[in-house]
Amino acid sequence: MLSVSGRYVPAGVVFPEVTSDLTTFLALLRTLSRTDVVFSCAKINHILSNNSTMTHVEKQAFFVNRYLTPAEAARIEQYARAHREMPAVVFRGALLEVIRWAVLVCQDAASDGTTFQNPTARRTFAAVVLIASDLWGQRVYGSALALDDGIHATRERSVGPFRNAIEGALVAPVLAHSLGRGWTLFSSMLPQEEPLFLERFEAAVGMNIREYYACASAMVTNYLRPGSAATIFDANTFGGTTRKPDSLQRFLALESQTLCELRHALWGGTEEAAILGQAAPLYEYRRLREKPLFRATDGRTICSDPVFMSDKLSIGPFFHALPLYAQEGQANRFFASFGRVFERYIQQLLRRIFPATPSLFDPLTFNMMIKCGHTDACEIDACLNYVTEVFLFESKATWLREEDFAPENAATLLASLHHKYGISPDRDKGAAQLAKAVCMIAGDGGCERTEAFRSVQQVTPVLVVHDELLSAPGFGYFVATEFLEALGKLGCGKSDRTASIPFVSPIVLTAADLEMLEVSLEHFSFREVLTDYGNASPDRMISFQTFLATDAKYAKRIYASRHLAAQAMEPLTIAMEELFGQRPSPPK
Repeated sequence: MLSVSGRYVPAGVVFPEVTSDLTTFLALLRTLSRTDVVFSCAKINHILSNNSTMTHVEKQAFFVNRYLTPAEAARIEQYARAHREMPAVVFRGALLEVIRWAVLVCQDAASDGTTFQNPTARRTFAAVVLIASDLWGQRVYGSALALDDGIHATRERSVGPFRNAIEGALVAPVLAHSLGRGWTLFSSMLPQEEPLFLERFEAAVGMNIREYYACASAMVTNYLRPGSAATIFDANTFGGTTRKPDSLQRFLALESQTLCELRHALWGGTEEAAILGQAAPLYEYRRLREKPLFRATDGRTICSDPVFMSDKLSIGPFFHALPLYAQEGQANRFFASFGRVFERYIQQLLRRIFPATPSLFDPLTFNMMIKCGHTDACEIDACLNYVTEVFLFESKATWLREEDFAPENAATLLASLHHKYGISPDRDKGAAQLAKAVCMIAGDGGCERTEAFRSVQQVTPVLVVHDELLSAPGFGYFVATEFLEALGKLGCGKSDRTASIPFVSPIVLTAADLEMLEVSLEHFSFREVLTDYGNASPDRMISFQTFLATDAKYAKRIYASRHLAAQAMEPLTIAMEELFGQRPSPPK
């Protein structure tokens, strides 16, 4: 969310004399020095998007105090009082919008590196950022939220815009969590599934997985410190004081790009005038995500975005190796392998949350085959069976194409969602799989309940997804709608219950949600929090993550994952020993 309500400050509130349109935006932007603009965006973005103890108001004050006059700050305060909240003056999506256009229309001034010492340049930059907020809103939402064809159609159409809106205000996970998850997946779990992965990864990046994570650990611990602006460092001397400067230089070359390279990646080689004479191409964050470090011509380097750097830690090795699999026609098989690894990762996570007790009945079963009669059956990734109440888990690690989330591609996105998470002509997945399992547990379709489910009085389906952005409003509603439609097609009832068992609409959890619950469930029960969430959002338009963050009962009872922090210690220890010749101190 951009703020508690999703509201941001329109440019006209702060700069009433400025027209908030693309022409004015570009005219102002051209007066600024390119690298200073991009690096300033990265510094502010580091404050906004890095995980820290800073409040929303403190993060906004970082921008206001540095780039606006007291009179302009007073206008923001008046606007906030009128709306009874502190809206977002600046947010991640607007800063990424500025970076996009700056690499197209700006040039480096001779005094680049010092141009923002001029108060006029800072004020111009502030106007550019606020106009970018308006342009971002137009690009992300378009007319997708119009109610002309009814609320259901609008909700389905809103999945893409809401997902992009969430992305525009993302805060990176705790970096130790991303590091711990990535190290677990790619140093051990994926190699067990894909024996050639480590070899292909090393061929693709020029270093082995151990070196890669050691370099990544050194990068994030030194240059992504929470609670302060991003650190600029010199690419020419990077790693020079370590035992393996060549490894760190390879890592830097792998994960960084110059602003000229970024310009070509985003806009191609076409001349600026020709580009501006036609509709702007889709803004694919993939180009920033692939190489999140920006390098100036003189070697100054900065991390553009903590979220993209976090992605590198948690999933980067997969996409580094993917091109080699694609060259061999094995891309789909590689994706399937990762999907199976993700299922096992979630199963291991569930086992830590619900440990087996040898002397008692173990309620948790993995890869359970649920049968109805002698012939029909379906497999579910995990089943938590408390005799009278059952939780069913289905895990999905799939990616949707970024271009599908644009407002004009709503129909394509909906088709992709059906294919990957619901009812599709070739194979039912996600919501549809859960619906089939519920029907079989209920004994619908003329068959009798099996012994394992004889006493079940309620079923709660849970869809666990890898994509953090699927916690956006709208996706949970889509899953709930697909689930009910699948029940109807299976002849298991068209209301809120099957023939014999009450159930709730599926609850969507991300992997990060489950990781966060691992320790937090020491303070409340799994059934309790899912029930409270279901009651708070029966249509599933509010995400589970948003519910936890805003509900008074839970907001202060959420704790970081001890397991992921422990997993992160291994690559951190490797970095300390092999790069710096030091042994990290054990935690107190």
